[in-house]
Amino acid sequence: MPFDPFTALTSKIFGSAAIALAILVGVQRCDIERIAGERDKARQLAADTQAAFDATVAGYRAAAAEAERVQAANLARAKAEQERINDETLASYDARLADARRRLREAGAAADSGGAGGAAMPGAGAAPGRAAEASGDLLSARGTLTASERLIAAEQAIQLDELISWVQRQAGVATSPSPSAASAD
Repeated sequence: MPFDPFTALTSKIFGSAAIALAILVGVQRCDIERIAGERDKARQLAADTQAAFDATVAGYRAAAAEAERVQAANLARAKAEQERINDETLASYDARLADARRRLREAGAAADSGGAGGAAMPGAGAAPGRAAEASGDLLSARGTLTASERLIAAEQAIQLDELISWVQRQAGVATSPSPSAASAD
């Protein structure tokens, strides 16, 4: 067969085109695999980001629920403590008033019977403060105040003393839980 330059040229062109096409297909396959890998990485990153977001939201919700529980327990504790202080203060006030009235009656009866009506009586109770001391002095004061006036003055002194004590005790009630108490609940 004779040499045909056209056929040889055509054969080289088609051979070169086939090689170029093979290279192009290979490059495109690599690009497709690279793009698919990047797509898979992007999907995984999106899934990881969503999972982290969901965990953060769940953590905030759990923390809010715990804070609400701690606050409710603290409110119940503070209210119970304040009620206890109210009850104790009222009981002390009533007992001290009854004691002051009894001692004034006894002092009046002793004075009427010719006993030691002018003798000083002890204070009106074992409560702290100057008002408690003053109430005892008022009960035993003779001459300037009538028995009724002495009783009113002693009652007011006891009332003031109990009110001061009540305010101090109520102010001492913790309205926020301590960090150790919150973690102990």
